[in-house]
Amino acid sequence: HIGPAQDLVTGLNAPLHNVEDHHEMKMPSLRRDCRALVVFACCWFSLPETAASAVASLTGARGTTNRLAPVRNTVTNARETVSGPVSLLQASFSVSRGAGGDASGHVDADIASDAGMKKDGEVGIGPPPPSIVLTLPAALAALIVLGFVTTICVLLWQWFFKLDQAGVCCGKKSVDDLEFSKTLGVFARCVVEARWAVLVLAVATSAVAAFGAPGIFGSIETEFSPTPGMESYKARLRFEELFPGTVRAADFFALVEVPPPAQVLDVPGLREFSFELRRQLNSSHNLASFVSNATLWFESGVPSGSLLLGNQGSTTLFYWRIAEGATSPAALQFADEAVEAFRWLLKRVPGISFGGVAGASIATKAAVDAGERDLIKCDSIAIVLAMAVLGRIVGSWRLLLVPVLSLVLLVPLSVGILYCIAHVEEVIVTTPSIMLSTLIAMSIDYSLFLVTRFGEEIRRPSDHIELTEAHVQEAIVKTVQTSGFMIVISGFILTTSFLMLTVFPVSLVSSLGLGCGMSLMLTIWMHLTFVPALLAAFPLWFVRGVAEASEEEEEVAVDHRASGNSQAPTLSGTERSSSHKAQWEWLAELVTTWPWNAGFVLATLGVTLGMGLAVPRLATTNDFALATPRGTQAAAAYGHLSAAFGPGYVNAFHLMMESRPGETVLSRSFWVTSQEIVRGIIAGLPETDRDGFDVQLFNYIGGSEVPWYLVAPCTNVTNKLSSCKQLLSAMGMVTNEANTATWGYIRPGFDPMGPRGRELLPRLRKLTDDWSARTGVRVTIGGGPAVLQDTITLVYDLFPRIIGATMCIVLVLLMVAFGSVLFALRSILSASLTLIFVYGLAIRVYQDGIFDRLSLPNLSGEHGALVWAAPVICFNIVVGLCVDYDIFLFMRATEFRMRKMGATSAVRRALCSTGSIITAAGLVMATAFGGLLFSSVLQVAVLAFFIVVAVLYDTFVVRCVFTPAIMSFFGRYNWWPSALSQGGVNG
Repeated sequence: HIGPAQDLVTGLNAPLHNVEDHHEMKMPSLRRDCRALVVFACCWFSLPETAASAVASLTGARGTTNRLAPVRNTVTNARETVSGPVSLLQASFSVSRGAGGDASGHVDADIASDAGMKKDGEVGIGPPPPSIVLTLPAALAALIVLGFVTTICVLLWQWFFKLDQAGVCCGKKSVDDLEFSKTLGVFARCVVEARWAVLVLAVATSAVAAFGAPGIFGSIETEFSPTPGMESYKARLRFEELFPGTVRAADFFALVEVPPPAQVLDVPGLREFSFELRRQLNSSHNLASFVSNATLWFESGVPSGSLLLGNQGSTTLFYWRIAEGATSPAALQFADEAVEAFRWLLKRVPGISFGGVAGASIATKAAVDAGERDLIKCDSIAIVLAMAVLGRIVGSWRLLLVPVLSLVLLVPLSVGILYCIAHVEEVIVTTPSIMLSTLIAMSIDYSLFLVTRFGEEIRRPSDHIELTEAHVQEAIVKTVQTSGFMIVISGFILTTSFLMLTVFPVSLVSSLGLGCGMSLMLTIWMHLTFVPALLAAFPLWFVRGVAEASEEEEEVAVDHRASGNSQAPTLSGTERSSSHKAQWEWLAELVTTWPWNAGFVLATLGVTLGMGLAVPRLATTNDFALATPRGTQAAAAYGHLSAAFGPGYVNAFHLMMESRPGETVLSRSFWVTSQEIVRGIIAGLPETDRDGFDVQLFNYIGGSEVPWYLVAPCTNVTNKLSSCKQLLSAMGMVTNEANTATWGYIRPGFDPMGPRGRELLPRLRKLTDDWSARTGVRVTIGGGPAVLQDTITLVYDLFPRIIGATMCIVLVLLMVAFGSVLFALRSILSASLTLIFVYGLAIRVYQDGIFDRLSLPNLSGEHGALVWAAPVICFNIVVGLCVDYDIFLFMRATEFRMRKMGATSAVRRALCSTGSIITAAGLVMATAFGGLLFSSVLQVAVLAFFIVVAVLYDTFVVRCVFTPAIMSFFGRYNWWPSALSQGGVNG
C-alpha cells in the first residue's frame, strides 16, 4: 500500500494554519508526524525514490500562504437604522456566516471594523527544523519493530537447531507428525536457552514504547467520517464542492442567563463583555465568525427577535466559529482557551445566574479529560483489586510478581504502539480505556493459568525430591506445552473476535477492535516468551514461592481435618485436600448427576431465555448528552442550551438548495420556489415532528418568510445603501461564489442524534426528493446528525452478517484445534446463552429502568435506549471471553480423558481443578472493567456493564454449572469424532 506514497506526501505539503506567532514558523506536529511515518514506510519497503522525495518535502521550504486569512468586505462607516424583517434577516445571516461560502470563513461585516481582527498575511508556515526527519511516533515504531524482529530472530535461531535435533528439519520426521503442543515445547526450550536475551529485549522494547504513552490522548479522535456510498457521504462531497470549509469547522455556543423575568439584554456591561470576548478569542485563533444578540442589538439599535434569545428574553447566545475540524488538536486547544476567556470575562458582569460554553469541541475535550481520569483512577483501582484476587489464588508474593512484571511491560508497550497507530489511523477517545482494561484482565488471566500450572508441574514428582535447575526448566517446558497451548488457541480466537470489529466502517468500533486485538497479541507474545524466560532466569527463587503456596495449603488442610471433616477429595498437586476443593468436588458431582444435571440445564435455559424475551425490543440512541461527561461544565452548558433553544440547536441537519439552470439563488423565481419547498417539507412531516421544528434559510427565518420585495432593491448593483451592502455581504456567507446554491439549518425540537432523529432523516430525504423532482431545485440533506444516523444504520445492517461470520470462524477454529464437532457446537451454544442474558438485562436496565430507584446515573433508564455502539462492540468481546473460559475447562477434561479416565469423571476432575481458576479469572475481568462502571461518560459505563455482567454470568453459571451438566449427557461423544470418543473407559 506504499505505492501512492508520493501522492500522500504531496497532499501533506498543503499550507497549514498555525496559531503560533509568525516569527516562530513551526510545522504542526500531526502533519509532520504523518510525513515522517511515510518516510519511514518508504525506507522500510525499499522505495528510495519516493523516500527521497518525502525527505525533500520534509526539509524543503514552503511559502507563507495563510489559508485562513479572511476575505473581508469593505463596509462604509455610515450605518442606517433598519427595522423589521431586514434586521432579522441580518441576524440570521450573522449566525450562519462562516459556516458556508469561502473556506476561510468571514468575520461579520458589521463588527469587523472594531474587532481587532488579524490582518491578512500575519500568520505563515515556514520550513520545519531540517534536523527532524523521523519524529517520535516513527522512531518509536522503528525501535519497537526492531525489538520484536530481534527477539524473533534469536528464538528462530534457537528453534531451528532444536527442531533439527528433533529430526524435523532434516527429513527424519514430517512437521505434521509433530503435535502442536510438542512444537510449543520445542519453542519453550528455545526461550529457556535464550532467556537473558528475551528478558533484555522485552524490557528494552517496553522502555522505548513508554516514550509515546504520555502522548496518546493528544492523538485520539472522536469524529465520524462518513463511509463512501452513504447518502450523507454524497451530501458531504456536494457541500465541500460548493461550500469549501462548511464541513471542517468547529462551532461554539456560549450562554448567558439572568433570573427571569429579567431581560438579559438589560444587563449593564454586556456590550463591553461581548466585544472583549470577541477580541480575546480572535487573538487566540483567527475567528471565521462571531456574533451575539448583544452586539447586534447595541450596534444596530434594534433587537433581532427571538433568534438568539431564549426563556422569554432571560437567556442570550454567543456564537463563534473557527475553520478547524471540531475534534482536531487545534480546536481542542482552542476550546480550553475559549472556556477560560469566557469564564474570566463573565466575572466582570453583574447579575448573571449562569454562563457556559457548549459545542462538539467542548464536549470532545471534556471526554478526553474524563478518559484520562478514568484511565488513571479506574485502572489503578482495578489492578490493585485484581492482584488481590490473584494473590489469593497463587498464595505467594513471589509468584505474584510474574503478572505484576508482565503488566509493567505490557501497559507502556501497548499504549506506545497505540500512540504510533493513532498517527496513521483514527483512534477514538474510548479506545485506550477499554483496551487497557482488556489488557489488564487477560494478562492476569494468562499469568494465572501459567503460574498455577507451573506450581502443579513443580509439585508433581514429589515434594520430598530436591529440585534442580534442570527439573525447573522441564516444568517450564511442560507448562508452556499445556497452559501455553491453551493461551495460544483461546488468545487467537479472542484476537480474531476483536479484529472482526475492524470490518465495521466506523472508527469508534474499528479502532477499539484494532486496539484490543493488538494488545491481546502482545499479551500472548509476552506470556509465551517473557514469563517462561523470567521463570527460567530465577528458577529456584520462584520454586520457593511454590513451596510457600504449598505450605499455606497444608496449613488449611490441617485446620480442615482438625475440624472433623473427612470428606476431602483425593487429588494431587494443587488439588490437595482443602475446604474449597471439597466444595468444588461436591459441586462437580452434583451438576453431573441425574436428575440434578437436567434440572441445572433447564434452569439455566429458563433464566436465560426469560431474560432474552426483552432482546427484540432493543432500541439504540446516540444522544449528544451521552458523549458529554457527567458533572462537567460542558454537560451543564449543553443542558441549559437545550432547555433554552432546543436539543437540536447544537447538532442540526444541513439543508442545501441549488438553483435551476439559467437562474441564481438571488432571482425572484428561486426565492419563491425555495420558500414553497420549505413550507412543503414542514407540512409533510407528522404532527409530532413539527413541534419545535425550525428551518433557517436565507429567506426563511424563525418560522417566517422574508418577502421578496424587501430584498429586491438590494439586488441592484447600483444600490449604494450601507444596509444593502451588509445584507449582500451576509448573503454571501450562505451562498456560493456563483450564486447557484445556498444552505442553512434544519433544527428539530428533539435531539437529531437520537432515535427520533433516525426516524426523521428518511422522512426528510423522501420529502426533499419529491420536491426536487417537482420543482427542479436540487435539495440535499447533510450535516453531522445525518452522518451519524447513516453510520448507525449501516452498522446494524452489517451486524447480523458479522454475527454469522464470527460464529462460523470460531466454530471452525474450535473444530480444527480440538477435533471435536460437538465441543465446538456446545461452545457456541453456551456463548449464545451468555449473550442473550446480558443483552436482555441491559435492555431492562437502560430501557425499562428497573434500577432507577437506586438513583445510580450509570444504571439509569433515563434515555430509554442503549448506547448504539455497546451491543455491537460487546458481542465480539463476549464471544471471545466465553470461548476462552470454555477452552480452559475442556482442555483440562481432555487431559484427564487422555489418561484413560471416564468421560464423566474427566469432566468432574476438570471442574475441580479449574473451577476456582475460572471464577478467579472472571472476578479479575469483572474487577478490571468494573472500575469503568463509575466513569463519567455513560458510553464507557454501558460498555463496562455489558462485559462485567457477561463474565460474571458466564464464569459462575454457564461455565461452572451449565457446561459440566450438559457435557455429562453426551459422555465420550463430547470428543467426537476424535479418537477420545472411541470406546475407552466409561465415565
